[in-house]
Amino acid sequence: MSAYQLKTVGNAERKRPGLLTRIAWRLFPQPQQQPGPVASLGPVVSDSKGIAVYDNYFSDEEFRQIQHWAMSLPADLTRQDRDWSVYIKLDFNECLMSRMWLTDDNDLPPEAQLFVDRVRQTDFVDDDASILVGVYRWQAGSGIGEHTDGHTEAAITYYINDTWEKNWFGDLIFYETKEAEERGFGRSVSPFANGLVINRATMPHKVTYSSKLSLERVTVQGFVVIPD
Repeated sequence: MSAYQLKTVGNAERKRPGLLTRIAWRLFPQPQQQPGPVASLGPVVSDSKGIAVYDNYFSDEEFRQIQHWAMSLPADLTRQDRDWSVYIKLDFNECLMSRMWLTDDNDLPPEAQLFVDRVRQTDFVDDDASILVGVYRWQAGSGIGEHTDGHTEAAITYYINDTWEKNWFGDLIFYETKEAEERGFGRSVSPFANGLVINRATMPHKVTYSSKLSLERVTVQGFVVIPD
């Protein structure tokens, strides 16, 4: 099986969409689709060039624990409070952020500790790595232009929205080579519940604008700190 083939088992579980989703469907009808296969536990995309994508990385109980924590965590830091590019500040809608914790902080929440412990089990993160972790709340119309995470060794994105429609966008797009970057040939990951993405710091990537009809997109973000 190649790195980009999905090992599939069973059928996808169909969930009742939320109110806003049902309204959007009435306004913009979508073609009917049959439930497709779901990826097995573990990495569904993994290669040596610097990206790993995991489906159902946490157990259902762990997912709900982290989700409840992230959804209830205050997130009132704006992009103006962060050292982000002026182009991001002016060109995209707001992305609110919580406080960020380091793994050796005395008040590290137990949910953040659980997240860190499990992330360290991947091949991308060392067992003793120091990780900065917090929560981002991406508003409708938000995104982030092309960049690398050169201030870290690796970046971690964990999706916790139960509902996310494909036409809401907010896709994470990676460029694996310089030629691919120049020609716009990228690999994309759409947000999906309990999905974990890890990328090396040198991998160029961006997040597309989310739809004006989308819900707030909430992610747990982690950054592997470069050792002194």
